[in-house]
Amino acid sequence: MAGGHGKYSHNVWNRQDALRLQRQDAAAAKAAERERKLQETATGKAEAERLNAAYHHYHATGRPLVELKLAMSLDGKIALKTGPARWITGPEARAEGHRLRARADAVLIGGGTLRADDPLLTVRGVGGRNPIRVVLSRGLRLPLAARLFHDGAAPTWVLGGDRAARGARVRRRLRELGVPVVASPPPVRAALRVLAACGVRRLLVEGGAEVASAFLAARLVDRIHLHVAPILLGGEHPGWPGALGVKRMGSALRLDSVEVKRLGADLAIEGNLRAAR
Repeated sequence: MAGGHGKYSHNVWNRQDALRLQRQDAAAAKAAERERKLQETATGKAEAERLNAAYHHYHATGRPLVELKLAMSLDGKIALKTGPARWITGPEARAEGHRLRARADAVLIGGGTLRADDPLLTVRGVGGRNPIRVVLSRGLRLPLAARLFHDGAAPTWVLGGDRAARGARVRRRLRELGVPVVASPPPVRAALRVLAACGVRRLLVEGGAEVASAFLAARLVDRIHLHVAPILLGGEHPGWPGALGVKRMGSALRLDSVEVKRLGADLAIEGNLRAAR
């Protein structure tokens, strides 16, 4: 009897313990769900604020909010001199780049990047729509076989100012491909005016070095995203930026509200450029 009672007590204890654990698990699950909803609310609020920032920026300045994204090595190299820039950073950083594209109205590169990398500039592997693809080229030295001129995945525009005979031929061929060529003087400020007139409120500049430097030198970058890979490439490879017109330390371009996070093996450094105007 005592043995049976002991066994019964042991079984009761097991059932009570199981019920206690179940209640703890349920409470933990509810807490986790509350935390998830809070995080979703915070994330959604932050994203809404980011979206609203572009709208308010446009109405305050008359130009798009400009974000610059570059992938680089620890020593500031953005490509190999012997070939394209794929891939300096890992898959997590590249996914973040696609998320940046997804929230932009347009993504812009220079003609040199188009010639070197033949990028698609579409959103892949994450949710979101493809942005308008913009190629900035003073001389219209563009590879007409580039994929973005033929895939039909997103509207593609060319901003260029070349009036030479070659420029006329390229413009005619691009029009045949359904790619509008908008005459724009060389300064990037003029390009922003054209894009603003076309309804672009948030612009993501993805390079290359010459275009990135031009926007920075003109103090037209509002937020910067640097994805830094833990590799060294050496001085023989192209780096960035070019001349920025900084003559003294006090006039250096400085980041505010800096955020640093890990993207797999890479490091993301983000911040607002105080000098943007």
